[in-house]
Amino acid sequence: MYFQERSKCERLQATMEVYEGKCGQLQASVEMYEEYFAQHARRHEDQIAQLKSDLEDARTNLARYENAFNLAHHDVTVWRNDFRDLVALFNLAIAELPEKLRDADAAMHYYNLPDDVANFMEYCKDLLKNYQEQIRSVRSRMAA
Repeated sequence: MYFQERSKCERLQATMEVYEGKCGQLQASVEMYEEYFAQHARRHEDQIAQLKSDLEDARTNLARYENAFNLAHHDVTVWRNDFRDLVALFNLAIAELPEKLRDADAAMHYYNLPDDVANFMEYCKDLLKNYQEQIRSVRSRMAA
């Protein structure tokens, strides 16, 4: 009986040693996985921090672009209105210029005008003729 008990005790001790070895392996595996998951979690936290930083940079850039766009839009509106006013003035001048030029040309024959004035009148006639041709050309291109 003693030998049986001793043999049983030795087997139990050997089994315990096997289980202790397995427990050591499991503990090492647990520690390895804990470290792996900790590294994985740190990497994700770093990625999240980087994405938050990138998002903040994108918001800052968007605000800058919106500001630049609003300034440009305002400038376009101002220029468009100023150009519209200039076109209205030009159209008014072009509408009145032929009549005024005819009146001045008719009056030139009654007065002894200096050559500079006569040359200026001819320049105005040529300028008016060129403007009228350009206006006709633009209108024909716009109609096409």
